[in-house]
Amino acid sequence: MILQSLSTCSDTIDALNSWDFDNIMGLIEQGVLIVDDNLHITYANEMSKRIFGMATVGSVIYAVNEYVNIIDENSGEKVDLTLESLSQPDVLESHIKNSYLLTFDRRKMPFDLLVKVHASLEKSPKTLFILVVTDLSQTKLLREAITFHQSHDALTGLVNRAEFERSLQYALKKHKEHHQSSALCYLDIDQFKVINDTCGHIAGDELLRQLTDVIQSELGRGDVLARIGGDEFGVLLCDVSTNEAMIKANQIRKLVESFLFSWSQHSFSLSASIGVVPINNKSENWASILSQADAACYHAKLSGRNAARLYSEDDKELAKSHLEMEWVSKIVKALRGNRLSLWAQPVVSLDNPSKHHQEILVRMVTDDGNTIGPAHFLPAAERFNLVIMIDRWVITNTFSWLSDNLRYQSGLDMCTINLSGCSLSQESFLQFVLEEFEAMQVPSERICFEITETAAVQHLTQAQRFITSLKKLGCSFALDDFGTGMSSFSYLKNLPVDYLKIDGAFVRDIASDTIDFAMVKSINDIGHAMQMRTIAEFVESEKALEAIREIGVDYAQGYYLGKPAPLF
Repeated sequence: MILQSLSTCSDTIDALNSWDFDNIMGLIEQGVLIVDDNLHITYANEMSKRIFGMATVGSVIYAVNEYVNIIDENSGEKVDLTLESLSQPDVLESHIKNSYLLTFDRRKMPFDLLVKVHASLEKSPKTLFILVVTDLSQTKLLREAITFHQSHDALTGLVNRAEFERSLQYALKKHKEHHQSSALCYLDIDQFKVINDTCGHIAGDELLRQLTDVIQSELGRGDVLARIGGDEFGVLLCDVSTNEAMIKANQIRKLVESFLFSWSQHSFSLSASIGVVPINNKSENWASILSQADAACYHAKLSGRNAARLYSEDDKELAKSHLEMEWVSKIVKALRGNRLSLWAQPVVSLDNPSKHHQEILVRMVTDDGNTIGPAHFLPAAERFNLVIMIDRWVITNTFSWLSDNLRYQSGLDMCTINLSGCSLSQESFLQFVLEEFEAMQVPSERICFEITETAAVQHLTQAQRFITSLKKLGCSFALDDFGTGMSSFSYLKNLPVDYLKIDGAFVRDIASDTIDFAMVKSINDIGHAMQMRTIAEFVESEKALEAIREIGVDYAQGYYLGKPAPLF
């Protein structure tokens, strides 16, 4: 507040006697100098004396430019204060913006300088200048610390993902402008989860810090190492060919392989899977480069881990993996933006067509309003465990729709909802379904959950528990795609399902293929023997419908009987 008065109200300063002035100035944390029009210092408070190394002011004449050493950061040259510059504080402030003060003890001090011109101070006929010098050292350190933490990982001290993305963008720009070749290595620690689970997160954190030093030791001066995920590192190799990048990636991989991590009497050998992408004329942007490297890293894991794999557009497996990973971001975006939609397809009873059965299907809506079928995005969702989130969304929104449409619900005999094997294996999923039934008040006897034969067999114990629990509530279950998965009728004895859904691969050509006819008949007979009702899917013609009627299938589903349509 004193400084504010000093800089804005000269009348108050004129009114102060010398005793008051000295004592008040002594309390101010900024350095305060009064300079006359001969550029001599006529007054300096205690802070100024400490900054500039002056013993006293009064009998000794101090030339301001002998003590106030302002150094231009760019040129390193001294910036002298002149009558002209002091008379124009705004111009002076602009001129010394990128400068520092060299203190008497040779410390480079970032500073702020406020100059006020006073025509008469204490009845003096001279023009005097009040200089207020603020030490910004702590402010600069704080600003640098904040900037560092915004761009660096707190655990390892490496640049973080956001800063690494900027480095990639810069490398891409350098290639386009100067044809400088670079490469990205996407590195994933193979055994990190084991160490985390065995020894705890503190051990995992220490492992990441030690690995940072190990990897850094192999890199050149211009290379950039970043932590871009939990146990994932990015390495930007500058000015290297593709061959050199692969050599470097394998050198890093061997270093990690030879590293032994010890923690609390445990020792762990490690390995790393690395995806390598050259930054060249085919590189579109930093996001695509990172995505390609991630896909290559994933395939290095699939091929047995402890490997470095180069991304190539000609590699069909990598291209497929990259496409699936692109779908991952689209799925997450659709879930966050509630851009999934529910569709329904009729399931027709062949002995009582008045029964109203339907299967709930899910679609994705793109940014431009187009609808995408599940065949495009569900494989990626299953591979990257996003299908559980989709299953939850479908259940919540189906139950909500049924709850809001009581008239429709009253005329509905059965509503079938598909579940993935991932959801069956998740411990909390059963509780989630039970809670949704409780919250939405949907009659459980009208809900049928459909699971594939393969998912049921792969998660047999969990599937049995899930089915048994919900059947007690009144739900029914259908086993989908029967005949193409494990193809063992013995599994049916351990799965108390109500409906057996015959795979469409046998139904589509049933009217013309005697083997398909025999397969459908065999599945239908076994299903009926086990007190299950059968459903034939992919019924796409009158002849196919007649064939399954002849066999005695209970329900039919397919485009001939009704195409999927939006539920709302």
